[in-house]
Amino acid sequence: MAAVPLYLAYTFTRKKAVRKPITVERILLASWTTGAAGAAAGGALGYTRYANADPRVLRRARVDLQFSVRSIQIPVRRLLLIRT
Repeated sequence: MAAVPLYLAYTFTRKKAVRKPITVERILLASWTTGAAGAAAGGALGYTRYANADPRVLRRARVDLQFSVRSIQIPVRRLLLIRT
């Protein structure tokens, strides 16, 4: 989401901005590149977090999520528009 505003700010502050106008193609390229970098950073962060975590804590969290009634009830209530 921040790719386009950051790209525009970068383009306006560059001295060569007069020679290379802002185009839709360049904005799409900036958003695609930023999205790929964000996905790679998120994957690396997730890997390091779970690679260094205690297996007992991870198993407990997985079991809690798997058998949590609350995690199932809330989306169903939103889907059916039931007020709590």
